[in-house]
Amino acid sequence: PQALHFINAGVSRMESLLAGLLRYSRLGRVALTPRPLNMNGLLVGILAAMKFQLDEAGGAVHVEALPACIADSVQTSQVFTNLLENALKYRDPGRPLRVAIRGRMSDGDAVYEVADNGIGIAPEHQKKVFELFHRLNPDASKGEGLGLTIAQRVLERQKGGIWVESRTGAGSTFFVSLPAVEAGSERP
Repeated sequence: PQALHFINAGVSRMESLLAGLLRYSRLGRVALTPRPLNMNGLLVGILAAMKFQLDEAGGAVHVEALPACIADSVQTSQVFTNLLENALKYRDPGRPLRVAIRGRMSDGDAVYEVADNGIGIAPEHQKKVFELFHRLNPDASKGEGLGLTIAQRVLERQKGGIWVESRTGAGSTFFVSLPAVEAGSERP
């Protein structure tokens, strides 16, 4: 029975990895529908869907007024959902989770910051977090190590980007850039 348990666990893990790889490989073929996107409205929907998880963790998310961008709403929602799920996953158990989301305009891009007060990321891991299968603590958390890799690919396909600044024990700030809605164009 114990051997069967280990075999089933291994099969489930392999199935999860294969599903994640399929998702990643299909990203280049997914049709994008870039349009002016109201980021505050997008985040209201994401936070409503994550309310139970956030309440269970005793977490609070503060969202400032965000600039609009040109992006695919489904793909962009996936990116911000992943960032918030990671904040939950890597929260510091010694303090309540706090996340602040803010945005600004910079050289024709809308740049968003998702800052948490979690466990942080050691400097030697910061570049690796965007690599396939890289996980900070594989034994303590679930996942395939594909979320940030997928987020990076999704953003690059939309002429955007993602990067992180973090200090161990002091939380992380993920920066997401997307093309801004040009002045004078249609607002979402």
